[in-house]
Amino acid sequence: MIEFRYFRIPICRIPFVVILLICLWVFLLREKEPNFLNVLDKDTVMRLYGEKWITAYNETKSVEAIASDITRTNSPGSEGKSLKATESRLTERRERILEICRNKTKWFSCPFHGVLKFNDYFFHDYNVTICSIAKAGSSTWRYHLRRVNNGPPFNIPIYKDAIRNAFLDRPLENVIRDINISSKIITVRHPLTRLVSAYRNKYKDGKMMPANRPRQENIKRKRQSGSYWDDRFYQFWLPALFANNKVPADIHTRIGLKEPLNPKTKYKVWVYEALYPILKPRITFIQFLRYVVKTFEDNNPDAHWRSYYMACCPCHFDYEYITQVETLSEDLEFVFNQLGLPSDPDVSMNQYRKTVEDIYRDYQYYKRVPQSLKREIYRLYKTDMDFFGYNLPKNF
Repeated sequence: MIEFRYFRIPICRIPFVVILLICLWVFLLREKEPNFLNVLDKDTVMRLYGEKWITAYNETKSVEAIASDITRTNSPGSEGKSLKATESRLTERRERILEICRNKTKWFSCPFHGVLKFNDYFFHDYNVTICSIAKAGSSTWRYHLRRVNNGPPFNIPIYKDAIRNAFLDRPLENVIRDINISSKIITVRHPLTRLVSAYRNKYKDGKMMPANRPRQENIKRKRQSGSYWDDRFYQFWLPALFANNKVPADIHTRIGLKEPLNPKTKYKVWVYEALYPILKPRITFIQFLRYVVKTFEDNNPDAHWRSYYMACCPCHFDYEYITQVETLSEDLEFVFNQLGLPSDPDVSMNQYRKTVEDIYRDYQYYKRVPQSLKREIYRLYKTDMDFFGYNLPKNF
């Protein structure tokens, strides 16, 4: 008998315990490795890693084997081939868009005013326009815009750039003319992983919404631009709760309001603070997707899941460079070199690249989504997927 301070283990049972722990450890390791071949299609592997890994895909190599291949390919001497592959990839993306737009006999109207106001930004000294889309590399672009344009400072929203607003404050035809003669960039990502990113970011990945902390909020307002606690409650949480019938009809009487609660009304902070302990806001992924569908039905999708073709009008503006979050590191390196934009290796050679494992984890969010809801989501984003060469994952 071996005695420890708080318990005893008979010696005869030690081997059994050790074997049990080893088996559990091996099981957890196997569970940790994503079987991405059951989820990712061949085109996704091709987009992430190029032609070489289609063979690995067909041979059902493990994630470790593919990662080992990638390490060897990133060795010295492969840079020239990588640049050629990136250039070819960007050319194919542009030609795909042009072909689709040529073959469309009936096409969507472009909300030019909305595109210019909310999505188009400019590198002023380089004649470059970027159509920035929320949850598709927009943070990266905001960083580069501030850095290259020398402002505005981080506590002022990027859309309040005085030079940009002066450029836009002209007759619409003049603005569109000047954008058309500039070099244009758009960044997209797979619509399904973009939805997952929006859910994780705006709805805390299914956790309860944090309570308001006025002191921290005041500090944040002084240091950086962005949405604040009451903005998030108004823009994201309350409408999603309403869409999923999670708001009692008489809740206004319980917090001292005379009129029924209206999710489209922006209230003072105290209203949301009074609602918080009653509603205890929490949104599941399925509830989030239902809310997304409703926003499209109401013709008012939020910028964080609005379709790409409505956000940037790819049949009205010829984007020379279509970059994708899945290959953003290589794409930005090539584009910055082509356009003469001053690069920042810490960002353009970046941490934002989506790996096979990342995309696998994103797709897992859809495992328990009802098939009828999946069909609705696909219907909403089919045009985006066609435009930018994305496919549904296996068994979606």
